[in-house]
Order: sequence, then C-alpha cells, then structure tokens
Amino acid sequence: MLLIPILYADAHIAVCVKPSGIVSQEAGDSSVPALLRKQLGKEYIGVVHRLDKDVGGVMVYALNRS
Repeated sequence: MLLIPILYADAHIAVCVKPSGIVSQEAGDSSVPALLRKQLGKEYIGVVHRLDKDVGGVMVYALNRS
C-alpha cells in the first residue's frame, strides 16, 4: 500500500502531500481519500479542494463532517 506523507493531522483535518498520478477525490481504492482512510483508520475523509491527477502538492482533507 502506498503511504501518503502526512504533514499535519488533528481531530478535524489532515494536511498531506498528494503524489502526482493519483486522483485527489473519490475514485476507487487507489485515490488519496481511500488511501488515507486505510492509513489513518478513519471512516470519513472529506475532500476540501482538489488537484488534477497529474499534479502533486499539498492537500487538506476533512476527517469529520462537522
């Protein structure tokens, strides 16, 4: 399993580095949200913003719905 580098995480958000070539929104088992769910053991990973698949960079994901 590919590990997503996490720069910061608390009870509400995770800031991570999205590698290029991986989808930043829900799109199967190899998307960043799916990988983060497995890596962090969370049921919910919300997409705050997105980057194109071919672009790598820093992303913020919500860890809860509130």
